[in-house]
Amino acid sequence: ANQASRVREPNIVVNASSAGVNLKVNQTGLYRVTFEALRDAGFDLSNVLTRDLKLTNRGLAVPVYVYSRNTRFGAGSV
Repeated sequence: ANQASRVREPNIVVNASSAGVNLKVNQTGLYRVTFEALRDAGFDLSNVLTRDLKLTNRGLAVPVYVYSRNTRFGAGSV
């Protein structure tokens, strides 16, 4: 199988009491989270600078790759 077929999409849960979102995954691997998926789940990151996006697991930083056509997270960003 090619690498693209191994990319998964997590279950997105927005926590209204915090400034974050929980990405629920059921197995180790590469996951894709799009601007549109976050927006549709109720978490609007329009115009957030991509350099300000952080990913943590139990309080520890996790490497993250953000693709955007410019410096702001928006339509088409992953």
